[in-house]
This record gives sequence, C-alpha cells and structure tokens, in this order.
Amino acid sequence: MKKINFFSVIMALFVISLCCGTASYAQDYGDNLVINGDFSDGNSGFVTDYMYVDPEVTGTQSLQPEGRYTIGVNPRSYHNAFVNMPDNDNPFMIVNGHTTTTMNQQGVTNDPAIVWQQVVAGVDAGKDYEFSFDLRSLVSSNPAHIEITIYINGESMQSTFIGEGQTQNWVNYVWTNTDKSTSATITIAETSKVQSGNDFGLDNIMFREILPVCDMDVVITSTPVTCNGDQDGTIVVAMNGAKPFNICISYGCEPGDEEFVPLKTQTATYTGLIPGNYLITVVDANGCVYTECVTVGEPDPITAEIAYDDILCNGESTAVTVTGFGGNPPYTLFNEEGEAVATFDVDFTLDVFAGEYNWTLSDAHGCEAFVIEFAIEEPPVLEASYEKGEIACFEGTADVTVFAAGGTAPYQLFDGEAFAGDLVDGQITLNIPAGEYNWTVVDANGCTDLVEFEMVQPDLLVATYEKEEILCFEGTADVTVFAAGGTAPYQLFDGEAFAGDLEDGQITLNVPAGEYSWTLVDANGCTDVVEFEMVQPDLLEASFEATEIFCNGDLST
Repeated sequence: MKKINFFSVIMALFVISLCCGTASYAQDYGDNLVINGDFSDGNSGFVTDYMYVDPEVTGTQSLQPEGRYTIGVNPRSYHNAFVNMPDNDNPFMIVNGHTTTTMNQQGVTNDPAIVWQQVVAGVDAGKDYEFSFDLRSLVSSNPAHIEITIYINGESMQSTFIGEGQTQNWVNYVWTNTDKSTSATITIAETSKVQSGNDFGLDNIMFREILPVCDMDVVITSTPVTCNGDQDGTIVVAMNGAKPFNICISYGCEPGDEEFVPLKTQTATYTGLIPGNYLITVVDANGCVYTECVTVGEPDPITAEIAYDDILCNGESTAVTVTGFGGNPPYTLFNEEGEAVATFDVDFTLDVFAGEYNWTLSDAHGCEAFVIEFAIEEPPVLEASYEKGEIACFEGTADVTVFAAGGTAPYQLFDGEAFAGDLVDGQITLNIPAGEYNWTVVDANGCTDLVEFEMVQPDLLVATYEKEEILCFEGTADVTVFAAGGTAPYQLFDGEAFAGDLEDGQITLNVPAGEYSWTLVDANGCTDVVEFEMVQPDLLEASFEATEIFCNGDLST
C-alpha cells in the first residue's frame, strides 16, 4: 500500500465511502418512509374503510358491490367494466369506488371514507417532505368522476380529479413539518360525489424528505509529477457555494484503500503528492457532499523505438525513424558526441550509414534519458572481375569469364541494357570477338559494378612468295615464301608434309617445275595459302646432217 504524508493535521472529520465520480446536483430525496407503498407485499401496512377481496377470487363481479378493493395486476380480471392491462406484472391497489353516502350505509363512519391510510414514523421537525402516488382511472366506458383528497395529520391538503380510461396522474404534495411532529398520519380519501365512473387504482405511494439541493461549484485541477517516479504532483480544490467548506483528501479511490483525511477549508492546495488516485470530499454548510476521484498523473518512463530499412548496397545510407514514448514531449535526440540532432513531438527521421550508434532521447522536463543503442549493417562491396583468353586468329573469338564477389547474390550480367546472362556460382563465361567492352554486374539488390576490357586480335596472316625462273628443262629454281601478320613463328606445309620453318618471316625452297599449294601456319595455328606454278623450258634437243666423205682427208658438209 502506498503511503503519503500531508502537511495538514489528520482529522477523521468526515469519511465517505463512494466510488470515483462526481456528485449530481438533481433534486435528492431521503428514504421512502411509507411501508409497502408499491404493494409488493400485498394487502399489508395500511388501513382502509374498503372491503378487501382476495386477488385469487377473480371474475367480472368479484369487486361488487361498490366499496371493495383488491391488490392485483389486471383490473379487467375483477370487473368487466375496468380497463384491461394484460401486460402489467406489478401489483397495485384496484378500487371499486363508492360515495361517502353509500359507504355510510354500509356502516362506515369516517367521512369521507378512508381508501388508504398509514402512520409514518421518523418524521423530523421543520423539514420538508414530499407525499406522492400514482393515481389511475380504471373507467373505460363511463365518464370518470374520480376525486381524491389527501389528508396529513387530519388536515386536508389537496384534491385531484382525473379523466376516463387509463389516464394516469402522478400526484405529489409538499408538506412542511411545522408542528414538530415525529410522525405523520397520511390519508387518501375518495371524495367523489357521483357513484358511476369513480373507480381507480393506487400505486407507488411515497413519503420522503426533500433534501437540500446541492449546488456547489467545485473546480479541481491536478498537475502530474514531473518525471516517472517523482513526488511533486499537486491538486488544487476551489469551490463556490454555502460556506464554510470542509475538504478532505484520501489516497486511493477504491474500497479498501488506506484512507488519510487531512482537513482543509475553503480553497485547498495539496503539494508533494505521489502519483495515483485521490478521493476529494467537500462538505458545505448545508451538509451537501461533493466527491470526485482525481488522478495525479505520472508520465511513463521515456522509451523509444527505431525503425529502418536494410541498407541494400555497400556505402549507401538508410532512413532511421526514432519514435518517442512516455515522458513529456517534445523530445530531444542527442548523438554520440552529445550534440542535439533534432527536437520532435512524436517521431523524427534521419539518414545514417552503416555502423554502431549510441543515441539518447530526453524530454522537455529533463527526465532520465533513454539510451538507444543499435547497429546498422551493410552488404560487402560488390566487386566484379574478369579473366579473358587471347584471340588466336584475325576475326576469331575467345572466352571471357566474369566473376562477382560481395554484394547480395544472385548476380546478373548486362552489356549496356542488354541482358547477357545469369552468373552461376558467382561466374559466367562468354565467347566474344575482338572489341572494347563495358559490362555491368547487378546483384539481387540492384547494386552494380563495372568490368571494362578490350579484346585484341592478331593482324591478318598474309602469305606471299617470290620465285625464280627454271632455266633448263628438268631444272629447279628458288621460291621464297614470306609471312606477315599473324603470330610468329611460322611454319610452311606442303599439304601435310612439313616444308620448313620461316626465319625472320621467310623461307626459300628450291623446287622443280610443277603446281604448288603451300600452307603457311603461324604460332596460333592460323593459316594462309600460297598457290603458284613453276614452269620450265622445253627440253633442249640438238640434231645434224653431214655428207659422206669419200676420200681420206676430205671434208664433209
């Protein structure tokens, strides 16, 4: 149980057990002093000159002749000329009215005849009382001629007349006990002059003290404690009304709470209060009581929540939203260096990079700050690299393999805006010709890295030749083959037969006449063909004719 110390003297002047709430200032009444005024206990608690009929004895003639009554719920059950109330389940006094003259003929000496009478005890001198009851006409066909007169201590107070049908009047009369009586004899008498149409019902008979109207104007303000756990709350009670006032305060507004009743008068200020509910009771000079459960508030401890999206790419930032709770806004956010970053009422958003953070959030009253510790991570740097082969021959191709590391898998490769392929296990191989390339690797978060490279190719391999003339039939001559472009060293093949290595880009072979198709092969296997024909002179043939020599020493021609 919480304890509270007040600077006022504790006095048990007035203790009131009420739940939290504010008193209403409508007209209040004391307890009903009439016994069985609602007839829930049947035919008891009153005297009458009329003859009682057991309500179990029903029938259209059960209340005949006039001057009889019963305690029932539906008048039609006892007289066929009475109104029908089949849905009523509350008993009341059902009376077959009679005139005083006819009642006297039946031996009733009271004039007028008593319908209902009760001696009410517990009446205080000089106080005002209200006497009231429901009066209902039971006549459904005849014009009504009902006249009822009220007597208190033998004095005629009021007469009332009601119309036909189920017309219902609430009859009330204010009586002041000026003769200092301690009881009141209350009489309801029928003073109708006409016998026909004077049947009626009585219910809800009450005799109550009229209590003073409490019109206190009480204004109560409370100030919460500054910070959670503090004891500096205040309550100020100010009022107008019948002076003097007595004001008391107790901690706790629920039954069973420990009560402290420091007394004050007129305007009261209570300081140094701990948080909680306080029952304020004000009693004015009329004895009117005002109660109100007042709360001295307490801010919740300062707390905060942060929300942010993951950083998608290394080196980027993300928006962090800090939302403050409790305390007393506006809040101030401080960074690790103690610098004020922002002041806000509910939340604040700022961009931050990856890293560990230690911020504090304080409120407008400087209450204990809340520490916000968090870390923001980022993916590793996306790095794209490549390995390329060499193009062996002019207008040939070679493989390039692109590798991806870091970032967030999976990865894709783009050549400009054209999709080049998906990387599998962080790599992709493409076969490409010579040229300059600028490719982009894109990870699952859209982060990018570039690979830039050039694929070069050898010059076109060109084979040429120079040949000499064969001078004689079946002779030979030199043929020199030259290589340009491609990739040295070079070799020469005659068909599949190796013809020789080129030195300094040339080779000379001595060949006979014929048609030749030689293949020049460079170091990368690139080829070019030289085709030529070696021609020779026709066979040189010599012949002669001579005359016969007939004599020794002669010449032939």
